[in-house]
Amino acid sequence: MTPAGTSRSYRLPKHTILRHKRGFEYLFEHGSSFRVGVLKFFYAHNIPEQYVQAPITVAFTAPKRVFKRAWQRNRLKRRMREAYRLQQALLVIEPAAEAQSLPLAFLIKFQGYYEADYQRIEKDMRRGLLELKKRSR
Repeated sequence: MTPAGTSRSYRLPKHTILRHKRGFEYLFEHGSSFRVGVLKFFYAHNIPEQYVQAPITVAFTAPKRVFKRAWQRNRLKRRMREAYRLQQALLVIEPAAEAQSLPLAFLIKFQGYYEADYQRIEKDMRRGLLELKKRSR
């Protein structure tokens, strides 16, 4: 529920999460990447619509090789999802340019060797989403 007087929705609906194997394959074969702090962003524009269900689709990962326990990986992914959920309004593209750049799919991977706190993830997420918006023009 949004506060009175605002039209921004902070929801992260299930259909905006990248889930299909072919979508991931397309992302890694045809996409690009960049790193911001402890987060690495893989992204691909104009992904075929049969692989995604929303104009902007996202996935989150944490490495099993570094974080052996599932609760550690899950906690990092929860922190990344929450930071993305609150910052996703940064990706809103002007309606005139929207038809050219969508659909957009991206994956956010945690790349640290230590468990980062939420404030660090949120700061890097904000910088990464601004960079992604700049690259999607």
